[in-house]
Amino acid sequence: YTFELQYMYKTIETFQWVDYTGGLLRNKNSGDAEEYQKLKTAIANSEVLYIFVDGGLFLEDDELVSASNDKEKTEILIDVIQESCARSINHFLSEYAAENQKLPPIAIVITKSDLAYQAIGKSNKTEAYHIICNAVKKAFTPLFSMPENMDSELGFSTVVGIIPVTLGKNISVNNNSGKLRPLNMHLPIYVGIYFMMQSYFQKTMHHLSSLHEKLKRATYNSFSME
Repeated sequence: YTFELQYMYKTIETFQWVDYTGGLLRNKNSGDAEEYQKLKTAIANSEVLYIFVDGGLFLEDDELVSASNDKEKTEILIDVIQESCARSINHFLSEYAAENQKLPPIAIVITKSDLAYQAIGKSNKTEAYHIICNAVKKAFTPLFSMPENMDSELGFSTVVGIIPVTLGKNISVNNNSGKLRPLNMHLPIYVGIYFMMQSYFQKTMHHLSSLHEKLKRATYNSFSME
């Protein structure tokens, strides 16, 4: 999907949202090897990698909903997230980092956050968010294991954000006939735009720096001619 970033109806930049077939990472050995390679190439050329965690799965887990304390809820959440996506994605990121010697900025998006919070059973959304964040960090441990003072040669660190989003608090009631009241839907896009523009300016500054050095050499040579 191709999108445009506009200001006052004027296109500033275009960007692509690249989706991949569900199950591609799980079935990489028995699935489509060409599509798997295309995915790795697309990520290598991307400014941001989005990982979507289905918050609706939390509410479908009876053990999670009936868990009596935060520790138990967190442990069950970790299992749900690992089973649904984290195991295959962690393996993919390990392989990707080894091949590219880096990781892109990553946004972990918790979809259907209204259902996710409901599954946690907290009246305070901030408390529910912290429980979910702790579970996400443990499910994706390699992404959150780099202390600021740790030698970067021991691992590959990157910027990682956890963003809960929903199309509406009661959007799924009465056969998905609830009111459309999006919450935080803009934040993942803003993250992508930020890193896209950062990459653009870094490339521009590199080009200007290179041009500056060429001009300096050209000026020096012109004044050194006999």
